Amino acid sequence: MGYPNQQPEESDEEYVRRLYSRKVDESDEKYILRIAARYTSETDETYKERIALVAKIFSDVKILERLSWSEERKMYVYMRSAKDAKGFPQQRDDEPDEMYAHRVYTKLSSENDEQYIVRVASRYKSETDDSYKARVELIAKVFSQFNIMQHLVYKEEKKMYVYVKTVKAEGYPGQQNNEPNDAYAKRVYARQAGESEMDYYLRFTSRYSSETDESYKARIDLIVKTFKDQNLMANMSYDEDSGLYVYMQPLKK
Repeated sequence: MGYPNQQPEESDEEYVRRLYSRKVDESDEKYILRIAARYTSETDETYKERIALVAKIFSDVKILERLSWSEERKMYVYMRSAKDAKGFPQQRDDEPDEMYAHRVYTKLSSENDEQYIVRVASRYKSETDDSYKARVELIAKVFSQFNIMQHLVYKEEKKMYVYVKTVKAEGYPGQQNNEPNDAYAKRVYARQAGESEMDYYLRFTSRYSSETDESYKARIDLIVKTFKDQNLMANMSYDEDSGLYVYMQPLKK
């Protein structure tokens, strides 16, 4: 009686190689799904026989290791292997993890650090907790120069990483991208010609609304260290009530 689409006097092996040889553009999954598709004319017995025949002829593909019989559907269903299961969203067939990370998650010229890390940490609906964390950790490892994990905190209630600004990542008010701290202090807080001592102190001790106690004190400390020859701390003190450094006019001798 033969198998579906088997030609007269065609041997079983010739039939299998003609119809079920793998196409150049077929992934493992597409190839095995094509083999496992069931013809309406097949009985359970002839269907299983055909699959067993194809698996035997193409034993190098290990077809039956990737298929499981579904009694409910009366057909073989494809089972992802451990290798397939760990694949990441948008990862191509047989694409190495590092190549995938470079292709999908290289930082764009239009992205600042925060936008880039938020994109990396965005979660796909298809990801499990484990696969999501594994993807983020992979990208962090491949692009170690961005210190991605230092800017992320995993929120259990959201089941995802959220971006957390740090003093270093945020920089100081008015600091330019990649500008060293001492260069920033000299550019913004050098005493100007004609600026009185009081006006100078009032200018650099003024607090930005965006500053926390910690980042405000860190900025003042940076300025003091950068201009250490001026002994700036001698004429100011920190006021706990206002949360500000206040200028103390030196006594006249």
